Amino acid sequence: MLGNQTPVHGNHFTRFMAKGNWENFGFFSLLAQLDADRDHVMAWGTLFIAALFEIGWAIGLKYAHGFTRLWPSVLTITAMVISMACLASAVRTIPVGTGYAVWTGIGAVGTAILGIILFSDPVTFWRVVCLLMIVGGVAGLKFSAS
Repeated sequence: MLGNQTPVHGNHFTRFMAKGNWENFGFFSLLAQLDADRDHVMAWGTLFIAALFEIGWAIGLKYAHGFTRLWPSVLTITAMVISMACLASAVRTIPVGTGYAVWTGIGAVGTAILGIILFSDPVTFWRVVCLLMIVGGVAGLKFSAS
């Protein structure tokens, strides 16, 4: 060991990584990038979960009848809390404007589709066109944020 270098304990791989030699090798550089990308992927996954719970609480509002029915109200409020917590976690990594727009977009489209399925909401040409435009906007925001 030379002069002021501190000893690195562990197996050969951990010593190799600790010395900073990995930056010179494409594979290890890729591993470091994948670790950073993992946080980004996790944030998008968390945002998607938040949007699913947003759909749940929006539909739950219909069943809660203005929060006059106990269990639908409890489930709706629980879905609201989970949705907000997941959104808050996701926007720690994703830009807040993008995250919020994607969250509301997925929630709006999902709620509209479930409204059609569960409550016989009308299906018109222009309504479908508008939903497709929301989907296009959400996809554009997601890919422009990457």
